[in-house]
Amino acid sequence: MDFKQPSGGMSVWTRFTNVNLKQVSQKACKKGLILSDGTEYNTKNKNFNSARLGFASLNFEEQERVVEILSASLNEA
Repeated sequence: MDFKQPSGGMSVWTRFTNVNLKQVSQKACKKGLILSDGTEYNTKNKNFNSARLGFASLNFEEQERVVEILSASLNEA
């Protein structure tokens, strides 16, 4: 994953490198995490393989669980 720490806000624009975001999204969903497959951000000529990861409504424990699921899904993809 590639991202820049935002200067503010409650989300992070994240580019997924060396992995298919659609596959990661499907695996995460099976584990209970709804993760965009990134297709809504693509253009006719460009697959960004990216998603906006929001965390405003999550407490710290939920954030930790999201990271665990995302990590496992990335490893499986």
